[in-house]
Amino acid sequence: MKLASAPRQPFVGLALMAAIGIIVGELFQLPSVALTVAAIILAVCAFTLTCWPRLLVTYAVVGAGFFLLHNFVTNNTEGQQLADELGSRPRVLTAIGCVITEPKTGPSGFATFLFKLESIELEGRKEPTHAVWQVRWKGGAEFGDELKFFGTAEPIPPPRNPGEFDMRSYLARRDVSRILFVRYPEGHGCRMQSAGGWMTRLRCKLS
Repeated sequence: MKLASAPRQPFVGLALMAAIGIIVGELFQLPSVALTVAAIILAVCAFTLTCWPRLLVTYAVVGAGFFLLHNFVTNNTEGQQLADELGSRPRVLTAIGCVITEPKTGPSGFATFLFKLESIELEGRKEPTHAVWQVRWKGGAEFGDELKFFGTAEPIPPPRNPGEFDMRSYLARRDVSRILFVRYPEGHGCRMQSAGGWMTRLRCKLS
C-alpha cells in the first residue's frame, strides 16, 4: 500500500524565515554603512537565485532580507536621525509641535505626553522635523494643543532599579528617543486658541 505524501508547504518555511529575520533584526542593529553593503550583497544573491534556484539559499535570502528591512525601518527614522544630530548631551532649544497623547499628570505636578514636532530652533537655526518626543511640563496641555516650548532636550534615561519598567526601550519602539523637560509653566507659547478643534484632533490622530 502506497502512503499518500504530505502536501508541500513552501510558504510556511518562508514565513518562518521572515519571522526569524525580524527577531534577529530587533536584537542586532547594524550601522548605516554596513546596511548598505549588506543590501548590495543580498541583491546580488537574489539575482543569482533567479538563475540557479536553491531551496536553502532561498530561505536564507528571505531571512536576511527581512533582517535588513527591519534595520532600515528602525534605523533611518526621523526620530533616530534627529537624535543622532543632537548627540548624547542635553540641548537647550525651542520646539514647536502638537500634543498627540492625553497628558498624564504625576504627583509632582508635571504632565507627561507625546509631542509630534513640526520644527526645532537650535543655535539660531530652525529645522523642520516630524520626530516625536516625550515632554514633561508643569502646565495644562490637552490633546490636540499646538504649542511652542522652550526647554532642555536630553536622552531618555534607562531604568534605575532592577525589575523597573524599561520606559526607554518601550518608547524607542515608537521611535521616541528624547525627552523635552520644560521647567516652568510659562515656558511655552500656545499657537492655537481651540485645542479641541476637530481638525486638530484628526491631524493628531493620523500622525
